[in-house]
Amino acid sequence: MLRGCILRLLWLWLGLTPLVSIATSEDPWGTVRGLPDSALLERVGADSSATDFQKARALLTLADRALHQSTEAVGQYLRQAEALPTLDQEATVVAAALRCQLEHRQSLPEATRSCGDLLEIDVDAHSEFVQAFYVTTLMYYFYREGDHTRSQTEAERALILAAAVDDAALMAATHNMLGLHFVTRLRPRMSLPHFESALEAARELPFSGPMVITQLNLASSYTYLGRGREALAMLQEARDSPVVDLYPTRQLVVQSMIGQARAALGETDGAQRELKQAIERAKEQVLPDGMTYAYTGLGIIQLTDKQPNDALANFQKVLDITGQNFTTGLQHSRIQLVAVPFAQALRESGDPLAALQLLKRLIASIPPDKPDQLLLDAYRQLALTYKATGDPQGAKQAQEEAASIESRLWDASFQYQLARLNASLEIDRRTFELERSREREAALREKAERETTLRRQTWLIGGMLFALIALLFSRRLQKRTADAERVANARLEDDVKARTRELEDEMTKRMAAEVEKRQLSETMLEGEKLRSMGQLTAGIAHDFNNLMTVVTLGADQLSNRFRGDVEASETLAHIKNAADTGAKITRGLLAYVRKQPLDPELIRLDHFLNEALPIWRNTLGERITLTTHFEPCVTRVDKGQLTTAVLNLLLNAREAMLGGGTVSITLRSVTDARQQSRAEIVVQDNGVGMTQAVQEQAVEPFFTTKEGGEGSGLGLSMVFGFARQSDGDLTIKSERNKGTTITLSLPVATTQARSETPSSTASRLIPAGTRVLAVEDRAELLHVLEPALTQLGVEVTTANNAMDALHKIETGSLPDLVITDIVMPGKLDGLELVKKLRQLSPELPVVLMSGYSKSVGHDCTFLRKPFSVSELEGAIEKTLNKRRTASVAT
Repeated sequence: MLRGCILRLLWLWLGLTPLVSIATSEDPWGTVRGLPDSALLERVGADSSATDFQKARALLTLADRALHQSTEAVGQYLRQAEALPTLDQEATVVAAALRCQLEHRQSLPEATRSCGDLLEIDVDAHSEFVQAFYVTTLMYYFYREGDHTRSQTEAERALILAAAVDDAALMAATHNMLGLHFVTRLRPRMSLPHFESALEAARELPFSGPMVITQLNLASSYTYLGRGREALAMLQEARDSPVVDLYPTRQLVVQSMIGQARAALGETDGAQRELKQAIERAKEQVLPDGMTYAYTGLGIIQLTDKQPNDALANFQKVLDITGQNFTTGLQHSRIQLVAVPFAQALRESGDPLAALQLLKRLIASIPPDKPDQLLLDAYRQLALTYKATGDPQGAKQAQEEAASIESRLWDASFQYQLARLNASLEIDRRTFELERSREREAALREKAERETTLRRQTWLIGGMLFALIALLFSRRLQKRTADAERVANARLEDDVKARTRELEDEMTKRMAAEVEKRQLSETMLEGEKLRSMGQLTAGIAHDFNNLMTVVTLGADQLSNRFRGDVEASETLAHIKNAADTGAKITRGLLAYVRKQPLDPELIRLDHFLNEALPIWRNTLGERITLTTHFEPCVTRVDKGQLTTAVLNLLLNAREAMLGGGTVSITLRSVTDARQQSRAEIVVQDNGVGMTQAVQEQAVEPFFTTKEGGEGSGLGLSMVFGFARQSDGDLTIKSERNKGTTITLSLPVATTQARSETPSSTASRLIPAGTRVLAVEDRAELLHVLEPALTQLGVEVTTANNAMDALHKIETGSLPDLVITDIVMPGKLDGLELVKKLRQLSPELPVVLMSGYSKSVGHDCTFLRKPFSVSELEGAIEKTLNKRRTASVAT
């Protein structure tokens, strides 16, 4: 009897094994969902050899993918799957979930029953994928029903399950839903990481539906945050997809989003025209909500294009379609969104008081304890409206409230990012536990297989007695395995706790390092911008001086050739005047970037200011009137720095009068308290003026009242530094809404300004036949320098770099004079060449040419580019005269 019982147990166990093998041989959900549509359609075809189990999974996967494109196809696939003779429990749950989504999308009455039945299903006994798909459907259902709190809870739960089964489609859908929750609550900054994660997951899928939907959602967030270029690229990529092309409402919404993005980039005309055409085409086939979105977008584009009256008309169409108004309908989300641009249109069309009342009602309708982007935009518009109504105090309070709300939104975004990091760590921990659990399960399965083999061999060889012993041993082994599993579980729990603490510490350190890195990066970037600007300005000025030298020398040579031609002489005189003006501009640029020290000289201030008036009038523009009154005055000052200083004062005056006004420049001579004569340049405007606090900080470096990235804060500080370096002073007097007066004071010179025109009767000091070696790397400059030197009666030898010059001296004879550029390519520049030449002949006369600095550090004559033939002749005479004077003294 005992033998018969044992035989029955063994055969029962051996007989169940093939059933387990058959059940596990079918494709799992993850494998089926990774197949392309063509492979799935082949599997469900009439000639397919696939089992009902495999066909059901393929049909349900196709139905899930068709949800983004065709509800008719979804219904067809569901009916085929439900009609299969054998439908396992997991496929039944997935089919019920898809049925709920389909009927809810179609707004059918049956949706209430089918979705209600779905809530009664217990999925804990099913696979992780079925659980993830079920929770994802609940997430969608509660969102469509308006229960956003429950929907977000289910979405966060679905995210963990989707990560556990590594299903890209579920990951994309879950992140998309979480992003939509934040967009619905008007917190687009917090939606970005979810939409970006959804897009990353969707790109891995063999079908495009989820990716296109995610691109549209991400573009919406980009548009709201002012990232128009990124939004436009995303929308243009998604526009031609079948997911958009099949739905007229979706086409119109996408065209509206494209128009807003293009308008933000300055393409208002094309954006407005294309959106109007799209509205006309879609009027008869688009849902009312889509039309309200399109008219809202058109109004925003018209506001960008400065057409407030047209924008008001389109916003009124939104109110007419929805049947709402701003008195009773501000709790309606669509009306809230159109209220801010409606108020802006009212203000810009000349009715700021109505705009003010509307914004106040809108702000009152938003809970103050739940700030969002709409509340921030409302307060920003409120500040502009207060300013338009002449209430600076109200504008200031609105700006401060907007800054506070923006800070709170940033804090909320940061806290949410931190929470996401914690959630990611939790997912990693659970994944780690799951992997360990799977390892234990695999180990137990391997042990069980070994035990099975052992039991079979025992039955065949040892008979019933050995089989009985094997069963007893199996029980003992199972007990020992259970004990080992308890020990392993305890050890695993300790390992997980230790790893969690390590991850938390690492996250804290990483976040602190990231904050420090971002601050250091911003500081280094600002410094790099300033250095790059200095290098770029100096390089442009240097190259421009070389070009101006070619122009000046060429004009001098042509003047001699066309001396009798009056028309040609006048043209060449204009060319030389233009070259002189270019030289003055480049000297100002080099002074600005401190590539040359102050070069004070005696000048008639009234003449100097009169010469610069045309340039300054162009700088101020047509909307600003410039008046002047100059008294005769002489001072000693650096012309370039003075030009930059006055220009900075005029630019500040222009920024204070964005709507136009009058700027006056007055030059007067006064006597100070110490009985010393001073020249005062007074720049006065009738702009917005400064507060006392701003006046006290105005000359501090990097202080600016402009928004971030719009001003360096160096203008007035540079003028103040120049005034003090020139033994002068800078004073500021200003009142709010009454204008600003800035006085630049400089010492008056006691002697008259010297003439800059060289004497035409000067005696010639260059001996005929003087041998000159000219070294210049710019071929066009060397081309005009050689005939200019020949014109002075000298014998010219040219070299295009320092090495070429040394070679010609070593193979020939030492010249009487060397004229060389300072900045040249190659191993040797001009200064290194001078050192080599002084080793050959310590008293060799050298003239150094450069568009940079006078501080060359050698006993040489410096010739600043650009120069004329007469200046070249003067530099040569000066150099040769030094040599003759030194020889006589010796």
